[in-house]
Amino acid sequence: MLLFCVLAYALLIAQQPREGSQRDRYLWVSALGALVVLSASAGVRHQRGIYEDYRWRIPTPKEAYIVVQPTIQDNAVLYVAMLDGYHLVEQRGLITQLVSTGHDDQLGMAVGRGERWVEQAGSESTIVSTIAGRNSIEHAESPVASLDGRWLAFLREDHGRAQMWMRALHQPGNADEPVSPPGLNVFESSFLPTGELIFAAASKSRPSLFVTDRIGNQTGNIRSFDTQETRYPSVSPDGHLARVQ
Repeated sequence: MLLFCVLAYALLIAQQPREGSQRDRYLWVSALGALVVLSASAGVRHQRGIYEDYRWRIPTPKEAYIVVQPTIQDNAVLYVAMLDGYHLVEQRGLITQLVSTGHDDQLGMAVGRGERWVEQAGSESTIVSTIAGRNSIEHAESPVASLDGRWLAFLREDHGRAQMWMRALHQPGNADEPVSPPGLNVFESSFLPTGELIFAAASKSRPSLFVTDRIGNQTGNIRSFDTQETRYPSVSPDGHLARVQ
């Protein structure tokens, strides 16, 4: 807009003098000055809003290139940080520490009732628990724990398509079960307070949202939302607020 005003004003100057041309020039100069003031004011307000948000930021390791997947457990903030690899970091107040310094990358996590499930990437992704005696989940990624800590959802890929699976943490002897049909390529998921699972997936079309029961099979009870181009569902603990992208 500013460039357009400058070019228009230059054209006015280049024109032959005519009656009222001086007045037109004053009008264009006034309009250009007003636009400059409005643009500068908007820029200052925008920057002020950004700086206001800085007070909500938590300190992160200076050597971290990027931090993702923030999660709260007790009085700590957990997140994955890209350092010399991907590591799980725990932040308590001003104290920052690596949860593990192993060679395997830690790409994701889920927390529930004092337990942590961490995705470790070796030759293939494996989900392991911080509680001794828990069996790890082989060939699994993107863990999501239910709010009551009884269920753990995760993804398993087959030929580039991910299927949602479920493990009953309160029934260790039960086998893991798929809860999404193989025709859907699942991306992200979040538990509802009722125990159902909302997830983003796509078949041959654009991604949309689906809701499934906690326990099911390949033809389980799945309901589809009338949404398009929707991913990253996240639900508040009371179920009253949901966020998607």
